[in-house]
Amino acid sequence: MSAYSSTYSYEEDIYVSYQKAPFLREVTLSDEYADYTVRVIDDENATLMKLIPKRETIETLTLPDIADGVPITALGEWACFDLPATIGRVILPDSVRIIGHHAFSMSKIAAFSFGKGLMTLSWGAFSKNPILTCITLPNTVKTIDPEAFAKCSALREVTLPEELPCLAEDTFLGCSALTQVHLPKSLVRLAEGVFSDCTALSSLTLPEGLRAIDHYVFTRCRALTALTLPNSIQEVEKYAFYGCRTLTVTLTEESAARLHAYDPDWSRDIQIKTL
Repeated sequence: MSAYSSTYSYEEDIYVSYQKAPFLREVTLSDEYADYTVRVIDDENATLMKLIPKRETIETLTLPDIADGVPITALGEWACFDLPATIGRVILPDSVRIIGHHAFSMSKIAAFSFGKGLMTLSWGAFSKNPILTCITLPNTVKTIDPEAFAKCSALREVTLPEELPCLAEDTFLGCSALTQVHLPKSLVRLAEGVFSDCTALSSLTLPEGLRAIDHYVFTRCRALTALTLPNSIQEVEKYAFYGCRTLTVTLTEESAARLHAYDPDWSRDIQIKTL
């Protein structure tokens, strides 16, 4: 097993249990665009549990930051799932630290503005959004869980936070329009399937400091014809480049020898160019 591998445990994610978690009281908020159901967890934390739009089309929706005198620090799982509205932009307040699993999944939201307190994007938080084209995450974000943006079919450009150490499994799986990804220098690992089926991705700069590329990271990235591995690379798993038969990977002879010693079959399906 890779020294840089980790397995995400859905059962151990403390943010998947908002529906069953104890709470002090439930509050209903309303503005001209939507109704909101909020649970007050304690004197310092409230969770937005449900958003119900009042209109079919909303240009800008600003989420509430406080309920019954308590800051809203989280969006619960499924809180804004498959909303029956098309929204131009959702603005999250500074108070929100956690976006729960599938919170915005399958909703038609073209853009997001994030507050200064955001730290965690849980499993599938923005997945299957059909109109999101660009996302810039604030540098406060430290954790992005699996499938956070999976199958966002219109997503073209992503800028990731500066101190992110790892991209989790299937983060951008099936983002078929994705062409630009700005990776942080802090990145040490690309987990399994991160860019799988990103068929429009034609170029990518891997940061110096990256140490591990897991299975199926670039599966069927058929537009990707050239990629340079940094000197820091220690491990590339078999099938990392599955289906990338026109890809040429450039790396130093030292790195090539190190990767061959780790797994002689790491370079299947691709061409190798050494410096």
